[in-house]
Amino acid sequence: DRHDFSHTRLIVSGGAAASGALIREARQRFDADWTQRYALTETGGLGCFTWTDASEEEMLFTVGRPRPGIELQICDRNRRPLPDGEIGEVCLRSPANMRDYWRNPAATRTALRDGWVHTNDQGVIDERGCLRLLGRAGDSYSRGGSVIYPKEAEHVLAWHPKVAQVTVVPRPDDVMGAIGVAVVVPRDPADPPHLDDLRSFGAQHIAKFKLPDALRVVAALPMTAMLKIDKRALVRAEADAAAAAGTATP
Repeated sequence: DRHDFSHTRLIVSGGAAASGALIREARQRFDADWTQRYALTETGGLGCFTWTDASEEEMLFTVGRPRPGIELQICDRNRRPLPDGEIGEVCLRSPANMRDYWRNPAATRTALRDGWVHTNDQGVIDERGCLRLLGRAGDSYSRGGSVIYPKEAEHVLAWHPKVAQVTVVPRPDDVMGAIGVAVVVPRDPADPPHLDDLRSFGAQHIAKFKLPDALRVVAALPMTAMLKIDKRALVRAEADAAAAAGTATP
């Protein structure tokens, strides 16, 4: 609000999928079009994107469709293709894909097969052919036998009016195996959201068992050098907290 961005016409987002709440707020504040890009260095910077005239559902909750010339598929743990609507690993293939990792044949064999780059990202292709990202393979956790993808809760809780930023990470638990912890930066530090409020809000959009069971309010989220949320640091912090409290075996 302190600067003049009236000449802004297009906002391009990449690096990590932006929440729907952030996209809507940015479009309103800057009065500009938005496009979300999804790609990797290994794919030559090419992958999926949303058109500026995409529907609101596509714009807010997906990273769009593959660019022309890019093939997209979802694979299971055995690298077998899955039908649309099933969750698995996102794979991309195009002439822009890398040939190999420099002097690292083991990593190349893991990432490349039959020309497909296996991204280690989890996602699902919806009925419109759009890719919905669910986070990195290591982000998911098992809560009482159910596999939880934190990105689902993050996208919903980001819409809560008292939430400025949110991420969800697992905390070890002796009973459930793991529970989700919402790590929240409040819009107003003097009036942060309560766990019950977040769960009631989230239950209007997704199943309750997918929602976090605990809340940690922080002044800021730790970031990596690539300006992504440092989930590893948060996971370590929750594991240490659980061990110190005696609620889980370290």
